[in-house]
Amino acid sequence: MNLSVPYSWLSEYLSLPKSPKELAASVSLAGPSIDRVRQELGEWILEAEITTNRPDSFSLFGFAREVAAIMGTSFRDMLSDAEVRSHYADYKKKASGGYSLTISNQNHAACPRYCGVVIDHVKVAPSPQWMQKRLALSGMRPINNIVDITNYVMLELGQPLHAFDADLLIAKTNKGEVSLRHKKIIVRNARNGESLVTLDGDDKKLTSDMLVIADDEGPLAIAGIKGGMRSGITNATRTIVVESASFEPVGVRTTSRVLDLRTDSSSRYERGLSPEYSSRCLLRAIELIRQLAGGTVATPIADAYPKKEKSAAIRFDPSDIVRIIGISIPIKDIVRIVRSLGFAVKKEKTFLTVTPPFWRANDCTGSHDLVEETARIYGYAKVPTQLLTGEIPPIEVDGLLVSVKEAKYLLQRNGWTEIITYSGVGSALLEKAGFDPKAAVAILNPLSEEFACLRTSLLPGLLNAAASNEQKRAELKLYELSKVYHPAKRKNSLPSEQLMLSGILMKKESSQNVFREIKGTVEALCDSWFSRRVRDISFHLLDKTDPFWEKGSAARILWKGSHEVGYVGFVSELVRGRYGIKTPFACFDIAFEVCYPHFSNTVTFTPLPKYPRVARDIAFIVNAGIPYDEIVGSLSAFDKLVYSVELFDVFEGKAIGNGKRSLAFHIIYSSDERTLHAEEVDQAHEKLQPLLQERFGAIIRQ
Repeated sequence: MNLSVPYSWLSEYLSLPKSPKELAASVSLAGPSIDRVRQELGEWILEAEITTNRPDSFSLFGFAREVAAIMGTSFRDMLSDAEVRSHYADYKKKASGGYSLTISNQNHAACPRYCGVVIDHVKVAPSPQWMQKRLALSGMRPINNIVDITNYVMLELGQPLHAFDADLLIAKTNKGEVSLRHKKIIVRNARNGESLVTLDGDDKKLTSDMLVIADDEGPLAIAGIKGGMRSGITNATRTIVVESASFEPVGVRTTSRVLDLRTDSSSRYERGLSPEYSSRCLLRAIELIRQLAGGTVATPIADAYPKKEKSAAIRFDPSDIVRIIGISIPIKDIVRIVRSLGFAVKKEKTFLTVTPPFWRANDCTGSHDLVEETARIYGYAKVPTQLLTGEIPPIEVDGLLVSVKEAKYLLQRNGWTEIITYSGVGSALLEKAGFDPKAAVAILNPLSEEFACLRTSLLPGLLNAAASNEQKRAELKLYELSKVYHPAKRKNSLPSEQLMLSGILMKKESSQNVFREIKGTVEALCDSWFSRRVRDISFHLLDKTDPFWEKGSAARILWKGSHEVGYVGFVSELVRGRYGIKTPFACFDIAFEVCYPHFSNTVTFTPLPKYPRVARDIAFIVNAGIPYDEIVGSLSAFDKLVYSVELFDVFEGKAIGNGKRSLAFHIIYSSDERTLHAEEVDQAHEKLQPLLQERFGAIIRQ
């Protein structure tokens, strides 16, 4: 947020020996950044960028206090704390008119403090030229003296104010009669169905979570944001109620966003103003109204401030500066700097007790904040430049992140395309894939029904992408590696997150080879993850009925024969139909995070064989439903001389009969102790035929 600072106005609070541009350069090095220095109406204007954590500097007075501390010059305070307390106490007692004012605060959490006073005999007229000029230079349009004074005090001290036409406020007696002399302000939440026409003529519909300032008739203003037209100041106004209040920042920001109503007032309140501002700014407004509008204070100041805000003292060890910044600053300089910023300092034996002023209570809460304040005012330019020395610490490698990258690289290298789908899904999308929406984590404030809950699987999103792209591509190889979410096992706990890897393979022209290719992809991933210990992963026919997978065409992926880590296979025709997909396709769904603890980065080298290996081939016909893993397992284990088994041909067709499959293997025989004779290899190989016939009903092909 930017603040336009007229140079002549700034000079009222401190001596400015430098030119505006020189001042801007000095201040930007240690405090608010001066974005631009320009001239307007014969005046120099500093355009200062104020960070959101420093609402105290978003005023001429607060900005001047910062500049004085940075430049090391004296600061002319308008009123000391003692003077504020004295004057405020006087105004809370005396009154010269026959009015009374009460404040009914029904929401102290949203409005920690509300001050108000009735001022009578005001004369509404244009404000003096010097005020109009300062308002214009600061980017505000002059209106009349009463409204201009509230805006002027906001620019000067940082606290928004508001003035109501007291004669338009409705306060009723117990009998329901309207009281002309008694004024009542009610701070409450709006009622559903209420509305307010703002000062600029917009009709705003209010809800029960919005705070309003009201009387017995209804809302007068949207708290901290905008006043209403019903109680606006006009040329006929003679008696006013001046409001100076503190509002909770989150509520102001939320209401401002919902109503699409952003004002100078809301931009200050939503950054968190201390309730202590209210009394000071009300005193300043009273003073200006008496001078410029001829007003007379008609009631004591009404102040609803049940819980006074206090700043917590901070234990500040000067050695923290050396530890964090790397330089030593003399104690006397530390004390001088901290006091110049408005902090109270008490010297102890080895440390300082520092109490932040009310305007920094929310910003400075610990020793680290005081280190930063001291260093910036002392001057970052005084901190010597020094290259890093010592041993560079080793980089901590995130093994899971590395494995994720390797898995993605392997898939991409083999023609797979990564997609990213929304974590939020709708109940309809889950139901289409056969998943129960009631088992998903519901989102409390979803953007729409399409994002009503968190996904429990990556597959619904992948199928949605496949349905959208089926007609555009002859082949689809899509995958996603991301998290899914399941309800927490314990009450009031966050949902459990699990990293999953899922993919979909669709080929329009050669769908019969889809399963072999996607199974090969899973095996390639396992090669990478488990250092080629592929036999630790096995595939077992999915025997249970699952609406997602095609019966007899899907398998469970098992780790070491017993731990289920995923599925691979064809998607059922029922699910395909729900998504409108005509082409048969296969998916894999792997619990990546479950597999990860078993990953191995060990690279094993096997020496070249000392003795020659001998190959024999065998081909046979079996029922197509016999699992491939069972056949390979039997071939690998039937004799101790078997070194490896390699499939080199598969055939299916009418020539061998429906439901039959012809498989051909290379069987490699080897010994680490001697050269094998052809006779003993033949004897071992001859045992294979009866084994296959007995175990699988195989027909040996010659």
